Amino acid sequence: MSLIDIYDSDYGLEDKIGQMLIFGFRGLSPTDEWVQSIQQHLESGKIGGALILDYNIQSPKQTKDLMSFFHSCNAKIKPLFAIDQEGGAVSRLSKQKGFNDFPSAQDMADTYTVEQAYEIYSKLVYECVDYGFNYLLAPVVDINVEPDSPVISAIGRTYSVNPIVIYAYAGEFNRAIHDAGMVSCLKHFPGHGSACGDTHKDITDVTDSWQDYELDPYAEFIEKEQVDSIMSSHILHRDIDCVYPASLSTSHVQEMLREQMCYDGVVITDDLQMCAIWKYYTLEEIVLNAIKAGNDLLIFSQYFAPDTSLVDKVTEIIRVAIADKKISEQRIDESFKRIIKLKNSINCPAFHKEDKS
Repeated sequence: MSLIDIYDSDYGLEDKIGQMLIFGFRGLSPTDEWVQSIQQHLESGKIGGALILDYNIQSPKQTKDLMSFFHSCNAKIKPLFAIDQEGGAVSRLSKQKGFNDFPSAQDMADTYTVEQAYEIYSKLVYECVDYGFNYLLAPVVDINVEPDSPVISAIGRTYSVNPIVIYAYAGEFNRAIHDAGMVSCLKHFPGHGSACGDTHKDITDVTDSWQDYELDPYAEFIEKEQVDSIMSSHILHRDIDCVYPASLSTSHVQEMLREQMCYDGVVITDDLQMCAIWKYYTLEEIVLNAIKAGNDLLIFSQYFAPDTSLVDKVTEIIRVAIADKKISEQRIDESFKRIIKLKNSINCPAFHKEDKS
């Protein structure tokens, strides 16, 4: 697969804006109107990637057909095809739909050795590759600070209370992802394991529960230069930023992650349509603050507030903000370079289109 030249003069501002956007969609088949729209957006460069969720997956054959259709697009810059496939409760390619079954993070650490974890995760990752995915939104490196955390510990998404154990198991997951030629994503910065609420539903304030050691797994991965991307979460920590949740916060992303922790790779937001922010900020506030905070990739899942015109709305918000000098072209260039570096590191085997029924 040829490398993408970031200095190619054919890449204009619209191309660079598009590379910052990852969109979900509704639909299962290449004949579905929304699916066709996503394919067209990928080909035109209006978006840089697609997020495939549970309702986009029905069976192995259907998934193969869908991903084959997306891969057929003649995009100037290779798209990211992202999936949440962690094992356990968060498995888009699930046993119920005809795919393989894999343990949750908790079950992995409780039942298997670190060496066994690598072998199991290798099978999980190669299944993702076989169906045409190249961006795995995993591993989770949240710490089991709050055992009843509804979207983390309570559903088995954390390996341990111990950051060392988390790094060991998440490190094997990360290694399996790299060995298969995919790119990975550590989540959910700066740590969601202390959250007593669910950011899918509302603001989740961790001011009184968040612990400094929730940063330890990130620091370890960064120090060893094993990070492809990091996902910023929507948790609110008022002692760090009394106004914005982490995903929209310069204090969290730019100052803490980039400057203090010396991370200069891709930062991707959690879904920007989750109620923790969608209920409280306008679309313009969300988009502009996400970029100003230091995020490079913006996810709009289309799960909570589906809108077929959202790609155009988001693109126009960014374009106008640049024209009005609310965001600089230099800021867009910074993200573009990071994204291209990430895409150039993808080395998945050629996607095969044959039936996988």
